Amino acid sequence: IEKDKFYYYALAYKNQTDVVIVKSPSNNNENKKFLGYEWSNAKGNEGIHYITKSAIKVKDESLEEEDKRILENLQGLKHINTPLYNPEDLEDESKINKIIRDNFKNIKATIPIELEAFVSRARLVDMLDFNRVDFNKALSLTASKKVEIESKWEIVKLDDVVELHDTLRKPIKESDRRNGTVPYYGATGIIDYIDGYTHDGIFLLLGEDGAKWEENENSSFIVEGKFWANNHVHVLKVSDMIKDIYLREFLNQTDLTIEYITGLTVKKLNQRNLLNIKIPLPPLEIQEQIVKECQKVDDEVVEANEIIEQSKTNIILTMNSSNENTIMKLGETCKLKAGKFVSAKDIHNEDGKNLYPCYGGNGLRGYTKTFTHEGVYPLIGRQGALCGNITLVHGKFHATEHALAVTPKLDLDVIWLTNKLIMMDLNQYKTGTAQPGLSVKNINVVNIEIPPLETQKQIVAKIEILESNINDAQKIIDEAQHQKETILKKYL
Repeated sequence: IEKDKFYYYALAYKNQTDVVIVKSPSNNNENKKFLGYEWSNAKGNEGIHYITKSAIKVKDESLEEEDKRILENLQGLKHINTPLYNPEDLEDESKINKIIRDNFKNIKATIPIELEAFVSRARLVDMLDFNRVDFNKALSLTASKKVEIESKWEIVKLDDVVELHDTLRKPIKESDRRNGTVPYYGATGIIDYIDGYTHDGIFLLLGEDGAKWEENENSSFIVEGKFWANNHVHVLKVSDMIKDIYLREFLNQTDLTIEYITGLTVKKLNQRNLLNIKIPLPPLEIQEQIVKECQKVDDEVVEANEIIEQSKTNIILTMNSSNENTIMKLGETCKLKAGKFVSAKDIHNEDGKNLYPCYGGNGLRGYTKTFTHEGVYPLIGRQGALCGNITLVHGKFHATEHALAVTPKLDLDVIWLTNKLIMMDLNQYKTGTAQPGLSVKNINVVNIEIPPLETQKQIVAKIEILESNINDAQKIIDEAQHQKETILKKYL
């Protein structure tokens, strides 16, 4: 159990160098599909229900309904739909049990792409810890990853070029923090601003544990001046031999530090492993050149973020630019109708032949064999904490009962309408606390300002240019990490 997420782990090995590791999804609905069954507490329908590709029906009219239900469920076991195994073909290469069977025979078959989320293969030696004096027979479910650094420069340990200042760090309960001006740092950055400080100067901070490492991502940042560090962040003083920005950029290359992470339930970079991290140590002038080129990438990212923020502001200004508006009720201008229920077992994770996108209360849920709509529609999520979110959908798709399909009753530009619905922030009209939701009755009476159709089209033309600017800027941001990797490889 990890942070309210449930996993099922299985290891398959027998006198072999390789181990097959099977891990189930943490999402409850996805876990049901993985295991091939779900549990029901519904009165008259209690117990295990097997998930099958199609419904199993017993047509013997001489049987009572309860007996039919039991027989249908038992027959469902023969047709269970799960990535684990195929009861009718134990040599089915698309199933996990085939990979395990082959591994027992020392056959290292390729893991199918659709199973890579659940199955991995590791060397048994990489799952054991040989760093202790006494042999530890426990198997780590995360095999150690050995990354060899090849560089034309000297390879040194972090311990050779930094001084660890962790002894001063100290956590503060949220209830004990007071509004102040000194940043309070944790594993992923600034958490709060407080009075008092633990450190003063220029330091490199690196997350010790937490969400970043859980996602196989690290986080390091340079801090200058007074700050307070809690016990989830390492504090490093960099020597004159190395540029702190160069070190930060190097450490932010995930693959180079991930092998030093330990822990099963909570991944952690402990002090010993931190100081053992190996890094190339080029001359200072080379480090300065790396820093200069990486800074150029950072400047481009800053500019891209500014473009995105300004474009979003301009979209709002453009949407509000019309002075000729008719005020109507949303229900007078559009028909809001919920989609149709579809069982979770009938929703596929991946797109495929004869499948259609399926949208629920929070956007895309998966893909189904059925569709409820065809065309261009804004969808309003009507269930959950994010109810009121807007998704523009094209083509054939299935809208579930948790999504409202919006059909204009008047001549409205659908793109304009979608942006207008986003600006209306329909989430503010939700009701309920345990399970928030939107009532069609409530949002039908919300006012909407509608400019003439020609004005709508002019607005949309301007918005499309702004959205193109946003997409171009986002590409720059997405490619920044790869650019930095290329820079480091070029010099190192």
